[in-house]
Amino acid sequence: MSNESIALSELKLTKKHSTYYFDSYEFIRYFDEKLKAKFIFGDVTKVPDEPSIVKSRPLRGDNANSIVLKLDKVRHFIFTKDKKEFLKKKNLLIGRGVVKREHRIRFFEMYFNHPMCDLGQINRNKNSHWIKKRLTIDEHLDYKSFYVSKGTMLPVT
Repeated sequence: MSNESIALSELKLTKKHSTYYFDSYEFIRYFDEKLKAKFIFGDVTKVPDEPSIVKSRPLRGDNANSIVLKLDKVRHFIFTKDKKEFLKKKNLLIGRGVVKREHRIRFFEMYFNHPMCDLGQINRNKNSHWIKKRLTIDEHLDYKSFYVSKGTMLPVT
C-alpha cells in the first residue's frame, strides 16, 4: 500500500472536500478505523495504480483499481421532475461553467458565438466577454439538451 493511503480514522473534514467526507463516512464508519484506504477526490482522469476510492473513473483502461462510491451526492444526484413538453423546448446547446482548462477555452473559442449555442463562463478571472449569469436547474429544462460544466455534452435530439 502506498504512502497516499490513510487510516480511516485520518479521513478529515476539510472545506474543499466536505461533501466527499460525509459521503465516504456513510460507508467507512462500519469498518475498523485502523484500516487504510486511498481516496482520490475530484474528477479522476487517470486509472489509479492501486485500489482507490473514487467518484468517477476514465472509461478506457483497466479500471480494476477504481472503487466507485456515490460521492458528492448533493451535486451529482439531484433528480427533478421535468414537466415541460420536449417539443416546446429550445433547440440550443447551453452551458455554464468554469473555463480555465485548455480544452474548455478552445471549445468556447469555437462555439461561444455559434447561433445554436448559449454558452457562458461563470469564473471571473479571464475572458470577461464570456461571463454570463448561472442558470437554475429549472432554466436548464427550457432546453432540449445542455452542456454540463464538467465536460459532458448531451446531443440535441
